[in-house]
Amino acid sequence: MSGVLPYRGHAPPVDPSAEATQRIPAYVREAPPGLRAAPGTTLRATVIGHDSQGHLLVRSTDGVLALSTHIRPRQGSTVVMQLRPVGAQIQAYILQVIEANGAASAPNMPAAGQAGTAYPGDGDEAAALTRIWPALNEAIKALEFGFRAGSPDDGWPSLLPRSGPTLAAGMLAMIAALLRGDARDWLGAGLRRALAQAGRDDLAQRLENDFAKLSRLARTDSADWRVFVLPILTGGAVRPLRLFLRPPDDSGDSRVARRFIVEAELPQLGPLQLEGLINGNRLELILRSYAPLSDTLRDDLRAAHERAAALGGLSGRLRFAADTSWKFLPVPQAESGTHGVVI
Repeated sequence: MSGVLPYRGHAPPVDPSAEATQRIPAYVREAPPGLRAAPGTTLRATVIGHDSQGHLLVRSTDGVLALSTHIRPRQGSTVVMQLRPVGAQIQAYILQVIEANGAASAPNMPAAGQAGTAYPGDGDEAAALTRIWPALNEAIKALEFGFRAGSPDDGWPSLLPRSGPTLAAGMLAMIAALLRGDARDWLGAGLRRALAQAGRDDLAQRLENDFAKLSRLARTDSADWRVFVLPILTGGAVRPLRLFLRPPDDSGDSRVARRFIVEAELPQLGPLQLEGLINGNRLELILRSYAPLSDTLRDDLRAAHERAAALGGLSGRLRFAADTSWKFLPVPQAESGTHGVVI
């Protein structure tokens, strides 16, 4: 597994076997598909925030994990964990926290009487939901993914974009739903009824609350980026895709160049960022990754770009950039400052 590495921090390495026995374990509430945790596995991950339930979100090279823990490391710091399977669950013992400047310390527990009070505000919750959506994953598990698949009232086809030939239509439907902002209409009576029958009425309310936060991101009046979170249903799991768009100006001039950015984290390829510029009939794309893509994959992607451009009467090219200098864009209303796109 690419995300499981021997410890190579700036501080002296810890002894996982000895340290883990002295820690209170965190529990992995959400994990990337295929994550394996053999006894003694050590994992390094970057802290990216918290979800709406207060779970700590960390990103490894295998994807995002949500941890149930009272430890509150700073966003951007690195945590060193030891993973241990316990029945069907995975425990994560946080051994060390490494700050951005390389300083390492023991995990930072909240002061007495403050446990549970350090949860983020609404903006941070919305930012976390753009990367992992715990309530949605719980709902899929509760309903045994694809319940009554194909039935007109099963709820899933209209709720989420699916990989395959209907993906584009599903993405457009999700964008429209976020712009409307009606959480109950998006969830639908069929899915609420199914969750009630499964004894999980709580999930319906959590999904509606989460959707409302994401809808506010899509409908913000900011002159900067708007964010559309598109949870793609593929292989029995949901993978959030973030679409950043700039609001159109008031000129109405169709000749004005438009930029968009799509970001995702894939288990085999890691973080990816696709930046596009539409200028008249030209579509220029650049795909950023941390590690170089294979020649075969790049050839396939170029061919797909050429086919799509031809269908739309567009010209342009697709370029690739593989390095670690770029970062995901900050989510508006949760972070400030310049974004991390490398032009």
